[in-house]
Amino acid sequence: MNDAVSPSPSSDHLDEEQLEMLRLLLLLFLLSVLELSAGSAAQTPHQVFAVVGETAILPCSLRDRALFDDSPTVEWTRADLKPKAALVYRDNGEVFEMKDRRFEFRTGLFHGEVRDGNVSLRISDVQLSDAGMFYCLKIPKENARDRIENSTVELVVVSASDPKISMVSVESGEVMVECEASCWRPKPEMKILDDQGRTLKAKETKTDEPSGCFTVRQNVVLQNSTGRFTCRAELLQSNQTRSAQILITAVFLWSNKHIAVVCVVEALLFVAAFALWQLFGMKCPRPDPPVSCNRKMSNITGSAAQTPHQVFAVVGEAVILPCSLRDRALFDDSPTVEWTRADLKPKAALVYRDNGEVFEMKDQRFEFRTGLFHGEVRDGNVSLRISDVQLSDAGMFYCLKIPKENARDRIENSTVELVVVSASDPKISMVSVESGEVMVECEASCWRPKPEMKILDDQGRTLTPKETQTDEQSGCFTVRQNVVLQNSTGRFTCRAELLQSNQTRSAQILITAVFLWSSYHVAAVCAVEALVFLVASALWQMLGMKCHRRGGNLQSCSSKRG
Repeated sequence: MNDAVSPSPSSDHLDEEQLEMLRLLLLLFLLSVLELSAGSAAQTPHQVFAVVGETAILPCSLRDRALFDDSPTVEWTRADLKPKAALVYRDNGEVFEMKDRRFEFRTGLFHGEVRDGNVSLRISDVQLSDAGMFYCLKIPKENARDRIENSTVELVVVSASDPKISMVSVESGEVMVECEASCWRPKPEMKILDDQGRTLKAKETKTDEPSGCFTVRQNVVLQNSTGRFTCRAELLQSNQTRSAQILITAVFLWSNKHIAVVCVVEALLFVAAFALWQLFGMKCPRPDPPVSCNRKMSNITGSAAQTPHQVFAVVGEAVILPCSLRDRALFDDSPTVEWTRADLKPKAALVYRDNGEVFEMKDQRFEFRTGLFHGEVRDGNVSLRISDVQLSDAGMFYCLKIPKENARDRIENSTVELVVVSASDPKISMVSVESGEVMVECEASCWRPKPEMKILDDQGRTLTPKETQTDEQSGCFTVRQNVVLQNSTGRFTCRAELLQSNQTRSAQILITAVFLWSSYHVAAVCAVEALVFLVASALWQMLGMKCHRRGGNLQSCSSKRG
């Protein structure tokens, strides 16, 4: 009898079924992993960096153009905005009722490119609060509503401003400069470089964090106290860099300690010389009293009388041109309004009709920059808001208000003149310490019209300028003014102003060095010391020769004289 156990056919069949099941499970697992990874890659947000006050574009496009008609429905939203949105586009126009007030006048699409599938969002005057995850929801035609497209874009907002560099102290023979970068986000890297581009070692770096942004101050002690020094602040991740420079041309910067030593040596030498002169009965002439310097003071006054119907605006800011419906009964709830200017025809700055803008009529120079207060149109307010004002915006604007069909003969028209001025923060710096004079210079770049400029001391007194220069390029003025300081210490202010439009900008510099001595001073001190030594030596030699003729020494001559 054969006791060997033969394999069961049912057992072999079971093993094959189990293997097939394992293969199927493995395949399903791999497919699910691939699907998850593909979905994760598709949902990875695209990052866009923007600077506060500038413009950002969040990219979005229609992937399958065939699913959408010529006027697709697009919603740009963020989780914290619901039920509102940053922008809703439908039926060839924006749905202003759906826009969150935080984005009023600041968001828009490229209307001429929507038909080609470009539905990117443009955000102007970016603010720190704009940062976050934005969703671009693209809703197809009725028969394809199950294939809604969605894109995610992360907006990262950074804050950067021009740093300020100044000389803050000249003590114990050390010259110190300080750089300050105000309200940056995130915290910037800061360094101060010499005129060879070498980074100088910082003595101290301080960081403050008020209101969600960083202010960084850094100072360095200069080994070589002359030359051009640069302060640079930068955000490496977002490729943002700002810099400022200071030029120090003083040959020698002497501190209190140096001057005290010189004064003591001079005093000792003077006492020695005086004693020798007294020995011979000679009197030392008293030095003439110091001549005081009279400081002139001038006052600049003016009035800002505005011409009626004129509106003043500053380049880069926003302005409102007032206009209202005088006879509200002539207009329905959606009046037709045209804001135009003679040089814009046949286009306009803005055309409003049927509860929305007619973007095809807008001149490209005003794209993304003009709008009405849509929530107030029904109440008769059709004022025009212009953002990011430019010099070319200046001129006479006409607000044409077209009534209902039965009152077209009573069209209302208003005229507003926009006067655009340009103003920037001036820069003040110490430019020279020569021949005993300390000179500071102030520069105001690209102003329109030409500004009034003055430099004041810490008592608010206007200093008499040594020289004022004015350059005019590209329709704006750059003014430079320098003054020679009689008192070389304290806080000095440069002020540039346009009296008619009530625009004022200022900058300050703090000079804490008590004395700033040039090579002229040092040479004069050395000459005086040498002269005193020569006089003392000559007297001593004369006395010695006189006593030698009498056959005595200097001590016996002195006793005989007494």
